Amino acid sequence: MADTIKTLITGVDKLSPTLATIRNNVEGFETRLKGSGLGNVEVGEMIKGNALAEPLIAGVKAAIGFETSMAGVKRSVTFETPQQFQQMSSDILDLSERLPESANGIAAIVAAGAKANVPREELTGFASDAVKMGVAFDQTAAESGDMMASWRSSFQMTQPQVAALSEKINVLGGNNLEKKIATMVTAMGPLGPVAGMASGQLAAMGATLASVDVPADVAASGMKRFMQSLTEGGAAKAGAFEALQLDVNQLTQGMQSDPSGTIEKVLTAVSSVDPGKQSDVITQLFGTESLGAITPLLAHLDVLRSNLAKVGEGVQNSGSIEKEFADNSQTTATAIKEMTNRVDR
Repeated sequence: MADTIKTLITGVDKLSPTLATIRNNVEGFETRLKGSGLGNVEVGEMIKGNALAEPLIAGVKAAIGFETSMAGVKRSVTFETPQQFQQMSSDILDLSERLPESANGIAAIVAAGAKANVPREELTGFASDAVKMGVAFDQTAAESGDMMASWRSSFQMTQPQVAALSEKINVLGGNNLEKKIATMVTAMGPLGPVAGMASGQLAAMGATLASVDVPADVAASGMKRFMQSLTEGGAAKAGAFEALQLDVNQLTQGMQSDPSGTIEKVLTAVSSVDPGKQSDVITQLFGTESLGAITPLLAHLDVLRSNLAKVGEGVQNSGSIEKEFADNSQTTATAIKEMTNRVDR
């Protein structure tokens, strides 16, 4: 692609012999075509209609587009030497030939990762994970990249931890809820590292709510208030928890040592309250905004328990995303996309 641009910007004197050769080749092609019995085909008309020029034009546009994308990468990534930048360009082009994502798209994900403080040496792996997560979650690679960048930044996660969380979400989501669950988890970002420590449990709660069609924004708002009450503690909530025979300080500690057990313990205690008084208790403990999420969780505690068990069973090592990506790679659409990426290069 870079060679194409160099050829196009060569001086007229250097380009003239090339044009003469092209002209001779076209004339010879036209002569052979007429002698083939296919009739009088005017190559000139083909050229006017861009039939022959289109591949060259497309190649130039792709080269210019990639150059622009890499300029964005250069603004976001610190390269110590020109060779490092050239290697990054080459790595991105290589990825585009193995993944169903254009070089420009991968470059944009790399730039987004850099802005989230992903180390330079991890950026291509970050982009590869984003593309594969996009396939598994039925969303764009860019959306996945933005989510992963948010998790790394807000939850202070490493890339292996991000990959483990996405694996948990994929297992919990089955075939159609992954994106909704991931959206709920991403909305927990303002809670910071505290939410990161319980990210699997948040995914389990999100999966439970998504399975009963609770809107993502309602679920996220309620989950956030729930988590704040359990992790921040405070005298204001102590009395309400004591009424359920729960110690707020122990709950705060439990959210660090055993988040699954602590969440289940609290919700089980609330579920034992007289149904007519549950709404008041929930409001007192977690605020009015939590009702839309906590009430459905109480009604589906068995499902929540099952989902909490899943995130505790090592599902982050199940390889489900890689398997879905491998299966998708066998489709015709993916093969065509990867072939197009190779041609553009």
